Amino acid sequence: TDEETEPYHRIDELCSRFYRLSELPPDERSGIGFLMAVFRKRLASSFEAFRKSLERRLHAIVAVQDGLTALTPQTFAEDIANEEAELDDEATGETALEREQQRLTNLQGDPARREQLEAERLYLQAYIRDLEQLPRDRKFDVFAEALTQLIREGHRIIVFTQYLDTLDFIRNRLVHRFSDRLACYSGRGGEIWDSEQSAWREVEKSEIKARSKREHPKAIRILLGTDAASEGLNLQQFSSLINYDLPWNPMRVEQRIGRIDRIGQESPQVNIVNLYVRGTIEEDTYQTLKDRIGIFQDVVGPLQPILAEMPRILRQVARGELELREARQLLDQKAQEKAKTAIARLEDYTKGEEMNGDNRVFHPPAITQDDLAGWCLAHPAPGMSIMAMPEPGQKTITVDAVGGCHAVRWLHVPEHLGVAPHDEILVTFNGALADKYPPTSQENDAINKYTVREGVRLLTWGDPYLQAWLESFITWQE
Repeated sequence: TDEETEPYHRIDELCSRFYRLSELPPDERSGIGFLMAVFRKRLASSFEAFRKSLERRLHAIVAVQDGLTALTPQTFAEDIANEEAELDDEATGETALEREQQRLTNLQGDPARREQLEAERLYLQAYIRDLEQLPRDRKFDVFAEALTQLIREGHRIIVFTQYLDTLDFIRNRLVHRFSDRLACYSGRGGEIWDSEQSAWREVEKSEIKARSKREHPKAIRILLGTDAASEGLNLQQFSSLINYDLPWNPMRVEQRIGRIDRIGQESPQVNIVNLYVRGTIEEDTYQTLKDRIGIFQDVVGPLQPILAEMPRILRQVARGELELREARQLLDQKAQEKAKTAIARLEDYTKGEEMNGDNRVFHPPAITQDDLAGWCLAHPAPGMSIMAMPEPGQKTITVDAVGGCHAVRWLHVPEHLGVAPHDEILVTFNGALADKYPPTSQENDAINKYTVREGVRLLTWGDPYLQAWLESFITWQE
């Protein structure tokens, strides 16, 4: 709306007045660069998340001015969460904020620069006040309209956001309408609305899983989740997904979608709704992805240059290193580029084949693992789905296909491999990564037995799964 346009774009003035990287010594830039990126991402998520970040910044400045002990990293835990892998140079988010805390202390201790800190404090106070006085939140209005329509059509919906502050804002506006049919799953764990106590009650993941099933007497109608909900929960009982905000790394969007668009999905059509503010770099980015490479219709090609470059381009915009016009040109340019990894004809990869008795033998051709990854990810076997995944125990996805981890499901997998058609296995083309996560045995003391934990399988020459993959593609082509 017109009332929202000025405070939305006012962040440009905030950054240009107080956070100019070019005016800072190199050792102070990482903290400011991190801060600007956090502000812009949280503003794109919701005014509520952005306002709370500004309030934490204001409290940090006031604490320094009052000579109080430096604020702990836990104070900024919500700002640090989910950011490091996308905003990184060599520093962690915690280190960047520590550097910024030291910069604030230095400003306060320098009589010649102390007034800069006071000017920022006054600016933040006015900015926060204006955000609090906004008469409406048009993004939420659009979200509520989409939610109502999907419910009217009989869908059950999962809503993703990157931030707890945004999640709390959404649920506070929905709970009066959906009561105990509304649930949350985030880094805090599972939460269900308790109508009798009129409060949110913490529950185990198992209860969220149970109430995600349609036949449960108190089945969840709407599940609100941060990206933690995309790990460990198979949500194919939900038929619609709303991305309330969009991560700068599009592979994380694909990971969200993969939680419901999977084997066992009961609905013939899965609805995906992406929300972003018009006239922003987020709109340009995701329209480019949608129109140019079909990221939301087809399997994401992890080697597409735009997927690797998009987070970096957005960071440069956030830090004022790129104008919006330049960023749009770069995104369009990267969207048109071919993947740099060589994709050769299949015959070039299998011409070292010969017969040894009754067995077919593949001799490794003179290509790299990079080449092999490029070909395989561009040529899934018939009935095979491939989805980029984080390493076990991690939350972020690498866009480097060779260095990354992938979940593979193959409906027509040969029986001799010992993998069921609906089983999902983790694979990589990176030997070092596979060495980190080998299958291991774990003792169960209660029954004195061992169970096997699945590791990450290395796909390279001589691996039976890879050989079956190549043979299947050869047969299909013939």
